[in-house]
Amino acid sequence: MQVTPAASQLFGGAGGVGLPHLHNLSTEQLAAVTAPPKAIRVVAGPGSGKTRVLVARVAHLIRQHGVPPEQLLAITFTNKERKGKGGKGALQSLSIPAFAHRRLSTQAAGEMRERLEDLLGDNLASGMWCGTFHSFGRSMLKMHMNDLPGAGRSRGFHIYDTDQCESLLCKLVKDFGTPEWKKQPRILADKLCQYISRVKSSMHTWHAGSPQEAAELFREAAFRLLGPSPYLKGLSVEDLAVWFGRYEAAMREANACDFDDLIGLPVALLRQNRGLLARVRKTFKHVLVDEMQDTNRPQFELLKLLTPTGGSLFCVGDPDQSIYGWRGAELSNITSTIVKDFPGIQTFTLRDNYRSDARIVHTASAVIARNTDWQRAALRPLLPEGHPIQLLDIVHLAWVPCSEEVPAEQVAVLVRRHLQSKAIEEQLVHRNIPFRVVGGVAFWKRKEIQGIIAYLRLAVGLRDELALRDTINMPKYNCVVGSVNTAIWNIALRKLCTDEQQVLLANRRRGIGEASLQKLQDYAASRGQTLSELLFGSPGAVEDGSGPEPLLLPGHKELGISANVLAKLNSFRQLMLELHASVKMRSLDLAMGDILKKVKKTGFKQHVLSGACGKGDAKERMERVQNLVAAAKGYYPGQVVGAGPDLFAEEPAGSEGFSPLQVAQEYLTEIALYTEHDDTQGQAGKVQLMTMHAAKGLEFEVVFVPGEPEKIGI
Repeated sequence: MQVTPAASQLFGGAGGVGLPHLHNLSTEQLAAVTAPPKAIRVVAGPGSGKTRVLVARVAHLIRQHGVPPEQLLAITFTNKERKGKGGKGALQSLSIPAFAHRRLSTQAAGEMRERLEDLLGDNLASGMWCGTFHSFGRSMLKMHMNDLPGAGRSRGFHIYDTDQCESLLCKLVKDFGTPEWKKQPRILADKLCQYISRVKSSMHTWHAGSPQEAAELFREAAFRLLGPSPYLKGLSVEDLAVWFGRYEAAMREANACDFDDLIGLPVALLRQNRGLLARVRKTFKHVLVDEMQDTNRPQFELLKLLTPTGGSLFCVGDPDQSIYGWRGAELSNITSTIVKDFPGIQTFTLRDNYRSDARIVHTASAVIARNTDWQRAALRPLLPEGHPIQLLDIVHLAWVPCSEEVPAEQVAVLVRRHLQSKAIEEQLVHRNIPFRVVGGVAFWKRKEIQGIIAYLRLAVGLRDELALRDTINMPKYNCVVGSVNTAIWNIALRKLCTDEQQVLLANRRRGIGEASLQKLQDYAASRGQTLSELLFGSPGAVEDGSGPEPLLLPGHKELGISANVLAKLNSFRQLMLELHASVKMRSLDLAMGDILKKVKKTGFKQHVLSGACGKGDAKERMERVQNLVAAAKGYYPGQVVGAGPDLFAEEPAGSEGFSPLQVAQEYLTEIALYTEHDDTQGQAGKVQLMTMHAAKGLEFEVVFVPGEPEKIGI
């Protein structure tokens, strides 16, 4: 076994008292950390200490080169937390959001920031910006969206996650699709959502002055990526471009961005605004990037814009750990493109594996060696040979959690696809082994939580079209009894409820159906308005703080709806105006409490307890809603990780400078940026069942990979 000497051995203590960040670095690690501040590429094999190198590089720039922390920009791939700090991990209970335990804003920004705090102290570490590509892009747009010509959005934009984007596309399919597609709109919407994101990930930017111009740029990129042949039955690249144009127009109307926009629009902004580009480069003179192999084309373009010729760029990654090509990551970014676009870049290779037994390293290397896509260096294991690799039946899972040496949460079962997990789950249940399915229904994806958040989204800006459609007739009492129709439900009311209860429940059913909504939307469109503008006035009055314009809705005959529906519409409008006023004037927890209180009066609690939000313990669902409100009390906007809108401001206001409305906006942004990648820490005492993609970057004492004999595991 070859052992690489540490820096303290090489320098006879030169790492010394003044440079403790160089202690215990290997020769390879030390060379990368102490290289001159220019373009650097570090190819770090698995278990080679890449996070240690990245953290030590930050410390070296601050301590040895005298770089102020605020001139450092560290970009990570996810907000994953470091295991072990603070106890049992990020998620203590499925009934409360993980980052409520860490003050809700992703202020730690993962393992890198925590290690920096340990090494440099809180004062120095808090001075630098450390976050994800998306949080960085979002911060820039929050301050400068209005500086992007033809953005079609304002600084108060919403962030739509994948589910919301798919819902928007589903609505578009219902409006514009063929009769065949209108029967199953979700199928086409899902495919459109995937391919739109895939094509956008292959472009530097798709921004243009209008949705039609953006669609033309998209069409050209789609043709290059997909070719002229249809990618889906009945649809061609031309059709895909048309759908993208509709999607982009709808996103602009809703004042919304998807995750791809959080990268592509900042690229367009920096390209067109040279003054802002110069200012950003002056602010962040040193850029450090983790997981470089996972970047896509617009992310790489953003890095190029941030780093001038001869600038300081420190990229760490491993081409052999690139597993996100299916969603747009380009392996060439780390293998060849970076060499071409940054002439003279220095490359350092970390080959020593400190994590795994030699047998595991050799076996993995033998598998990887079959790839001939680039010239890789062989890994060097520093641990003993270890136990032989075995093929086991799933029954062997039974003894693992019973071991005192291996906690159950340190046992992982990795599958290639979710469909493999059903049989495994059945066996775990049968053998009474507690487990958790990572990537199941996350806290923020649960219907009862999404319902309350939808009310908050609409209350904040009164312009979110998706939130409007989600709330205007929610709860629906029809769905309480599944497929039972309204007539049967009314009979049940008469038999089971007193007259007073019947009146109360009848009033709670808002009863603004799809047909009425379509008539309202058609009327709004005929006047050049969105539905939210029809109900609440122009968006400018909301965003400049003056509040919605006082207006009266037209008569029910002009709108094409009944007088009863108009009365319910006015009632809903009044409810949202009251909630908007609450969000503007009260703290987030009090405003959330107002939302819950008023929504409960519409029958929301009965809606949840009746099982309308899905299977499972209904009381537990209502407890989650209560926890959501409780968690808001400890929330404040992030100050240094890109969560605050003052990142690019001339004079940052600090957390005390946020208005209640801004706090609510930050809250919505942070939960939108909080993805399933941030929620992979396990619960104590439970085996972790997840896909291999979800397991990336995590470590476990015992790992099972079922399905390999059938050639579906790897």
